[in-house]
Amino acid sequence: MPKPMLFQTQVSSQANHRLDATLKPETTQETRTVACERVLRKRRSQKYIDAMSKLDAGSGHISQEDIDKMIEAIREEFPDIDISTQFFGCMAVCHLGAPYEVHTLVPNENCIIHYHANYSFEAPLDKCRNLCLMPDYIFVEIYDQSFRAISKNGAVAQISAPGAGAAWKREIQQPCSTYHGPHEAFI
Repeated sequence: MPKPMLFQTQVSSQANHRLDATLKPETTQETRTVACERVLRKRRSQKYIDAMSKLDAGSGHISQEDIDKMIEAIREEFPDIDISTQFFGCMAVCHLGAPYEVHTLVPNENCIIHYHANYSFEAPLDKCRNLCLMPDYIFVEIYDQSFRAISKNGAVAQISAPGAGAAWKREIQQPCSTYHGPHEAFI
């Protein structure tokens, strides 16, 4: 008689072991980071690209409503990413003409900043500017340790940029020389 009891114990312990293996592991910081990286490598949607391509739209002023639409497009594209802590902003070629060369969208500040051609960014943001000026990319997203250069077809190129987030935070805290409109700055 003890053998069936022993057999049942072995079966139940094996069943528990199998159940333990199928339980969903707790979400850790590492698994969230891996999931975030997977999302950031995906091709960008045409809707997102169209929204981000209208950053300056050829005029010197942009309405708060337009900025809100761009920020909403970012949130829709990256629903699992906190844009206040992970997505710092983006940089693109400025189409306003001389003397402006690039502009940035700063989602946390709800503003677009246009930079003169002779403005010197600190490293690694100077590399981001060079990426923007390449005809292959329409804009560059800035993250804490990397850039994501986005091409016209939505393809994503990841470029390692240690310290990009810290440099970006220092850059947007620089005082602007002239403000035009409530939400747009020119440096």
